[in-house]
Parts: sequence; C-alpha cells; structure tokens
Amino acid sequence: MDGPVFAEPWIRIGEDHLCVRPAATSRLRNLGGLAVLDLHGKKGPMKIAYKYFATSLMSLALANGWSGFQPSCQGAEQTSVNLAEGIRVREAEDPGLLPVEQVRRFSSSIFTEASRAGLIVMSTSKVTTRTNQFFAELKQNLALEATEPQLLDFLRNVGASNSPLRIQSLSVRPNPDGSRLQASIAIAGYYRVPARGKSGEPDAEQTEYLVLSQRRHLRQAALDCYNLTKSTLPSGWQLDAFKFEDGKRLSALGRAPADQVRLLEDVRAKLEKAQTQDGKDLFSSGDAAMRMATPALTNFSWSMEFELKPAELR
Repeated sequence: MDGPVFAEPWIRIGEDHLCVRPAATSRLRNLGGLAVLDLHGKKGPMKIAYKYFATSLMSLALANGWSGFQPSCQGAEQTSVNLAEGIRVREAEDPGLLPVEQVRRFSSSIFTEASRAGLIVMSTSKVTTRTNQFFAELKQNLALEATEPQLLDFLRNVGASNSPLRIQSLSVRPNPDGSRLQASIAIAGYYRVPARGKSGEPDAEQTEYLVLSQRRHLRQAALDCYNLTKSTLPSGWQLDAFKFEDGKRLSALGRAPADQVRLLEDVRAKLEKAQTQDGKDLFSSGDAAMRMATPALTNFSWSMEFELKPAELR
C-alpha cells in the first residue's frame, strides 16, 4: 500500500526515522519489509530500495558529504529524547569513538594490532579521509598473511569496544600450499570533529546516532560471519574463499565430496538461521549453488551468499 506524499519530502527508514530530504517529490511505501522510495523528479519516476538501516544511510550520507541529513523531521515518531537515549546507550557500549586529534594514530593503531596478532602485512593502501562538520572517517586497506588463529585474534582485538577501528570488508583464501591464509581487509575509523554550532543540534545528534550505529553494526560482524561459516560446514567440506562486504553481505565458496551434495541445502538453511554469541540472528536471507567438479566427479563446488541483517534488527 502506498504511503503519503510528503509536502516536504523525507526519507523515513526503520524504527528510528532518521531523515533525509531528497531534491524531488517522494512517496514512501513498504513492500514485504523493504522500504521503497518513489522519487518523482524532472526526468520522471525513480525508485530507491533500502534493505539496510545503518549501512545504507551511512553510504548515502557519505556520498553526499553527509549534508543530506536534515536538522529535524517534522511529524516523524523519532523524537530528540529518543535520539538522545539511543546515543547514550551506544556511547556507553562504544568508548572507541575518539576526538579528531587522534586521527594521526589511526594507521599506527592498525599496525599495532597487526603486530600484536603476529600478522605479516604484505602491502597497504594510502589512508583516505572523508569529513563533514561532525565526524571524520578514515579508511585503509591491508593485504596480509596469517595463520587462522592469528587472523581471528586480530579480528577480536579490532572488535573490542574501546578500539577506534572497525572491519568494513574482509576477503580470505588459503595460500597456494594451504599452510596460511591470505587476507585483504578494509579498516575504518571514525573521529569526532569539534562542534561548530550549539551542542545538541538535531542534525548533529542524527549524524552521531548514525555513526555510532554503524560502528555497532561492524563491531563483530566480520568475525561472526567467518566463525559461523567455518563452524557450519560439515566435516570434509573445504572453504576456498570467504568475502565479507561492507557489513552487508557474506559470500563463500569451496569444495565438498560429491556424495554429500544433498547436504548443500541443509547447510544453507542452517547458516541462514545461525546466531551470534549473544543469541541474535545474523542473516536475513541466503542462496546456494553447486556444480560438479573434476577429477572423476569426486567433488562438487559449492557457493553461498547471505544478506546480513542490519544492526537495528538484530
């Protein structure tokens, strides 16, 4: 059923009704739990579907320099009191959101944790920065080699509540002889910029809530996805590649004995229903595929993809 057309169009997503004002007339409706925004601009109708809460809005905000977030949301259920309470809860969980003066330690923090876990860093990218009037986001990519225990130790340390770092993306595969893992990791850090206006401004609160929600979402997501994938695979199944993308999606592929092909759907269903250590569902949906592989059709290749539930729904 179609929703109302807003006189001053807002995007209202999820329970918390964070607000974005698009430069077009809009209509918001709900299709099976998927928020769909119809935009009617000068070139005709467009549709934008939002399957994620914190991650989608963060991407939208960063793409527009975070300037799209408006200071108020007229008529929305999210009040400044509720927003302040949400911020208070998230800040209590996450003391790792540091002042912008600490950005100079971003890269060194990554190398400290890598050295602490015993990782071999093969290469790094330049640090990239995106900033608005409230926060700075820093990001750096690493290519590394490690044993599985070393990699898991690194992921646990980065996911600590007092760490300024968060794993944004993670790609893992065995090295050629299978003795170690090769990984590519995108690591992000968020830092507060000194307030230029009055404290407690609605737009500042909304942006802070958004950043804290993003950090909460990413805190253990990569580690949970990897551990749950490995623990769900039956004995004899091999994981050849694992990819955690932007806190939104998990994909994995590998090989398994041909006589166990009938187990693929059971493995997919079990992983889709997997829960984190605190008993919360991690995935919203998943797909699986297979093909027979040589030699002698003794193995089959499998692949699976899963959409992560946004943090607000876990």
